[in-house]
Amino acid sequence: MHSKECGLFSQKGLLPGETWEGYAAFHESQLHQLCPRNPLERHLAEEYIGLSWRLRRFPEFEAEIFTRYGISPEGNRRKSSLALVNDLQTDNILTNLAQYESKLRKSALECLKTLLRCRKEGGGNEVNQSHFGF
Repeated sequence: MHSKECGLFSQKGLLPGETWEGYAAFHESQLHQLCPRNPLERHLAEEYIGLSWRLRRFPEFEAEIFTRYGISPEGNRRKSSLALVNDLQTDNILTNLAQYESKLRKSALECLKTLLRCRKEGGGNEVNQSHFGF
């Protein structure tokens, strides 16, 4: 089966406006920087790359929210400030978005910390089961 059809590299994880080619270039660039040395490091790198790809979307999400709720891309208000704040609070959308972003950032940081710990403790290509809590 082709890697673009299922699994980690599935195009199903792409949003409108994103391309397989764009993701593949991002993936390869990140993988090159992380330089995984064994299957565990490769797994952690892949997890980090997926999280990083998702985190890249947040500025666009935020811009879309502000546009939808009454601020133009140029920063001009289409609604009164009070109406905008009321809409955003009622829908709780910015809070939810911030919480989601925070969770993704925390997960990405944990991946990097674990990757660094593996390199520091392992020093080579062996896999240390203690990283899994065994």
